[in-house]
Amino acid sequence: MPKSRGKPKSIEAHMESSNIEEPEESVGTPIPQEEEAMREEAVPEADAGVETVESENWWSGSPEQVPDWDQPATEPSPTEVIPRKELGMADVYFCGHTSLFPLSRALRAIANERLTGLLRSFWGQEPIELLARDGEVVLVTTRDPVLYCAEVPDALTDVDVVVVERAREQQRENGTPFFMTLARQESIALDAATELMRQFGQKLFSQLWTAPHAWIMFEKNADLLSNVADVPGDPNVRDWVLETLRLVEDPVQPASFDPTSIPAYT
Repeated sequence: MPKSRGKPKSIEAHMESSNIEEPEESVGTPIPQEEEAMREEAVPEADAGVETVESENWWSGSPEQVPDWDQPATEPSPTEVIPRKELGMADVYFCGHTSLFPLSRALRAIANERLTGLLRSFWGQEPIELLARDGEVVLVTTRDPVLYCAEVPDALTDVDVVVVERAREQQRENGTPFFMTLARQESIALDAATELMRQFGQKLFSQLWTAPHAWIMFEKNADLLSNVADVPGDPNVRDWVLETLRLVEDPVQPASFDPTSIPAYT
């Protein structure tokens, strides 16, 4: 039989030994009761009503917190800002869509105010440009020579075909009517070139009367007419407009045509 290793300790003795071995709490600087009371007052208790409102806003989604992506921005981004033209480069006198600012009104303003500059008309094809000097129509042109004059007129039968083609190519580059280029090269007389420019310019401008969508802009700039100083202008803009109306080829207007865009001259 094995020997007894010793009398077991009583439960009371075991508890006393465990109490002795238990480490004491860390001793620090005691906090005064007054400071402890101030700390408790600095932290206010949460209001039950505020907590309820915040919890409701969390799931309901307040309209002030959710951005409305359908609304446009109040200020355009830097890439959307349209740069203004520098002073001296252009002086836009008026501009607008023909549904709000008809061609007849634009031409009347040019004549009555004796404006000098360039009237640009933007439509479905190459822009059409009308040069005016002191309220008179000088010429109408475009950078598309085919739109300006699809076939070479009989008046140029005596002119070399290569010379005519080069003049048409120059019109495609700078917009100068190829009749004017031929006159500068002395291939035709200036009077003949002036008459041809008037004829084909009016025919070109007549297409704008039936254009469903057009945007016009008049730029006051006398320097644009420096190359046509020797070309006489048409002093009677009213008669010039009537002649363009007679050249409207399609009498059946499209559904989107606005009859008010044609001046009611009688």
